[in-house]
Amino acid sequence: MTNPDASISVGLLLTTAHNHPSFAAFCRCARQSLASGHPTYAYLLYDAVLCASHPELQKLQSSGLKIHACAEAVFNRKIEVPESIVLSGLGSLAQFIKHTGRFAAFSSHENSPNCCV
Repeated sequence: MTNPDASISVGLLLTTAHNHPSFAAFCRCARQSLASGHPTYAYLLYDAVLCASHPELQKLQSSGLKIHACAEAVFNRKIEVPESIVLSGLGSLAQFIKHTGRFAAFSSHENSPNCCV
């Protein structure tokens, strides 16, 4: 049986580095979304760009997660990200918010969601 909601796209925002609990919650949500068949998009902002080469994100990307990273955050931190990650501006984040059926932000705030799917 196919999931009738599978066509709903999911947008995820991550703003923390991999050593913050929000990173694990973000990864759990991305895995659940992908496993449910949702087109899933991620935007890495602030310290989250430091996660761009993290093995867990690379694994999620190979499972279908489409990852964008804030170009300014990457350049300001003078880091390199894998070529498979799209460098973009906040306009892309605005488009994620506008055009995804579900959107969740994972940050350093205590009220970050456990998942959105």
